[in-house]
Amino acid sequence: MAGGGAGDQCALAVTITDWNAATGDGMTEPGAFGLAVRGNDDGDLTLNLRIESNPSLDIPAVTLTLNVNFFGGNIWYVDDSVTGANNGTSWANAFTDLNNGISAASTGDMVWVAYGTYPGTVYMGNGVDIYGGFAGFETSLVERGSPNPTLTSIDGLNVNTVVLGASNARLDGFTVKNGYKNCLMCAGYAAGMDVYMVDNLVINNCIFHDNNSY
Repeated sequence: MAGGGAGDQCALAVTITDWNAATGDGMTEPGAFGLAVRGNDDGDLTLNLRIESNPSLDIPAVTLTLNVNFFGGNIWYVDDSVTGANNGTSWANAFTDLNNGISAASTGDMVWVAYGTYPGTVYMGNGVDIYGGFAGFETSLVERGSPNPTLTSIDGLNVNTVVLGASNARLDGFTVKNGYKNCLMCAGYAAGMDVYMVDNLVINNCIFHDNNSY
């Protein structure tokens, strides 16, 4: 994969969904296990692992569910506070302009954005997921944790529209503010975010405020 940082990120959550007694019937030997795999078109993979105990040891069976979100695209980094090569290939060399990071990305890529305020209109890209709320050292989405959208802002500075949406994309972990749409002939267009003719756009963990249309 050319371009951004290494892909193949794997966000892993582990949950014990069942805990009950088992006889071990059908197993070739005590302690053997069975494995079932299920996937979907979004790249999410669920592994259901059942480990049968030896009934003579009074140890119950365990069903373990692993939810794996596998990502195979490139990651492009944006941080307005760094002074590296400004090519988006790592946190140290992150783009300082958010639109440059989005422009570098292709369908299936992610753009990770560090805490800061990014001014002007942001142009999302089709098939590109944009995540804010990073401190600027993380190597996985899991490390980002639950983002505080007030720490990563897109400030329109009174432009007509702050964010222009895109299809099959995601905006996650941002405050979108200070859009000002003053156009009597522009019915249907928004100051905060324009989603006209956009399909399958996910907006999560975001705050919109002080966006006004007249």
